[in-house]
This record gives sequence, structure tokens and C-alpha cells, in this order.
Amino acid sequence: MEKRIQFRRSYARQKAGQFWIRFFAFVIDLHLIGLLAIPNYFILDELGYNAEYQLFNLTYLELENLVALATFLTYFTLMEQSKWRASFGKMFLRLTVSNTNGERITFTKSALRNLLKLISIGSFIGVWIIEATKQHQSLHDLLAGTLVNRR
Repeated sequence: MEKRIQFRRSYARQKAGQFWIRFFAFVIDLHLIGLLAIPNYFILDELGYNAEYQLFNLTYLELENLVALATFLTYFTLMEQSKWRASFGKMFLRLTVSNTNGERITFTKSALRNLLKLISIGSFIGVWIIEATKQHQSLHDLLAGTLVNRR
């Protein structure tokens, strides 16, 4: 009986998405997000947005950052709640996002997870705790009630 329990624990630990695998998936995704954001910058340039004209009192750099943030949140939220349950970087490295029951997450939970991800990444502690938790959850996973698993 004890061996059976021990096997299940080690298997669950192996299946969890560990820090470096998740990090490389995130790097892949950031490159894709950069490619997705390029057309938005051309649109801003074509609209004649420059230093003399300010929309909502934002400078061009601030507006670019808002476009990048919106692209980031939209990409991760839509991909992780989709039928694939993963962004392209996670799919490439065979990771999926699920709730704690192993089911697909809802749009709301995905949006919450990705808003919390900004705080988690910004604090660094939020992502470094991945190796310290039993199921390799980061701060945003713990707060949103999600898991990143290996397929």
C-alpha cells in the first residue's frame, strides 16, 4: 500500500509543469506575441499617431505598451481557455493548463490567471515558488486555482 501511494506522488510530481519547461514555453510565447503586436504598431503609425497628437493624453510609448499588454492578455486568455488548453509555447513543450480537477478552465478563470500572472512575474517570488509547491504551482496558479501539467 505504501509503495502505491509513493508511486502516485512521484508520478503527479513528474506530470507537473516544472519551472524551466514553463520558462521556455513563456519565451516562445513572448516571441509570438511580439509578432502579433507588429501589425498594431503599423496601424498606430498609419493613423498618424505621433508626439504632437495624443490619444487619451498618452504618449506614443505608453500607447505601445498598452497595445502590448492587451495583446499579451488576449493571447494567453484565449489560448489557455480554448480546447487546446495551452498557448503555442506550452503546446510545443507538451504542457496544458487546467483547474485543480484537471478540467478545462473557463474564460473568467483564464483572464484572472493571466492578470495575476503580471503580478506574479513582476514580483519574481511568484514564479520562483514553482519548485517549492507540491504541484509546481506559481503564485498566479495558486490564487486562480489552476495547474500546469505535462501531457
